[in-house]
Amino acid sequence: MRGDSPADGAATPMNGANSERFLQTLAVSRAFDRMPEKCAEVVRRAYMEKHDREHVAKDFGTSADFIEFCTERLFEVASDLYEELSSGDIDEFESDTHSAIPLSTHADHETPAERK
Repeated sequence: MRGDSPADGAATPMNGANSERFLQTLAVSRAFDRMPEKCAEVVRRAYMEKHDREHVAKDFGTSADFIEFCTERLFEVASDLYEELSSGDIDEFESDTHSAIPLSTHADHETPAERK
């Protein structure tokens, strides 16, 4: 604890907001870990690195629709993870194997056998 920090651990609105933001960031990070590699990479490049979606799609031999599909799936997974994290049931969450989420409903998806 820093010397200029309040001695009591009382929650303040700022602490609550910081905690909320931390859980959201953690959920998104864990969601990326669970996505198939290609899906995670196109979302990173298109949204986090702010590359043009059409160029990213071309670089990966896919479509802008695939990037949108992966983005939607990432948000779904992150939302579920956020609910788990904010429910306080961390022990159950931490025991997860972080396996990739199947995206077999999309034609651009690589199966594990294709990645080898």
